[in-house]
Amino acid sequence: MVAAVVWDMDGTLLDSVDAIAAAFAAVTGRPPIPPAEVERLFRLPTPAAILTDLAGTDAGPAEVDAFYAALAVEAEGVEPYPGVHDVLAALAGRVPTGVFTGSNAVATGILLRATGLHDLLDTVVAGDDVARRKPHPDGLELACRRLGVAPAAALYVGDTDSDLTTAVNAGAVPVAAAWGHNHRPGAVGAAVAARPADVLALLDAGPDRPTRAARS
Repeated sequence: MVAAVVWDMDGTLLDSVDAIAAAFAAVTGRPPIPPAEVERLFRLPTPAAILTDLAGTDAGPAEVDAFYAALAVEAEGVEPYPGVHDVLAALAGRVPTGVFTGSNAVATGILLRATGLHDLLDTVVAGDDVARRKPHPDGLELACRRLGVAPAAALYVGDTDSDLTTAVNAGAVPVAAAWGHNHRPGAVGAAVAARPADVLALLDAGPDRPTRAARS
């Protein structure tokens, strides 16, 4: 039986990737950032690192604060993927739910509050809450501890290979969000959810688990 559901945020719960990229572009005076460059930038560890990369000069607290202000504006146009709000509401009272995202805590709070999802979650773990980034299992393990469940009893739903490998490394059940921004068919996930509502069907099922991935 599944005892908890943990979600990735950007590209899984929220269609937010373009808004985040637009906020970075606005602060640095860049034209729209191409998708391939967005994917590369999102591997950098902090907003300051991304701003430094884009601008070619060291970004300090003022530039980071400007990014958060720009993101708050962009967040007004961000929406959860269709069905996400209803699924989170349906999970309430059935199993605890949380988020583990690579985004930092400030950006995560801006986006979850702007889209009305924050109060539907029992815990939120951001990328800067743990020392090691995905696909290391630290953040997912922390989310499960906060929810009071073992990782083996949790689903982790995400759109990227890194999300799914994180689940495997934590011993959780990986669920590929096929509606998501970066979903790649045939990836690590043992279970594939074509739409958010499909996650509800997995609560009483026991998806097969892939072999634990090597930790690096």
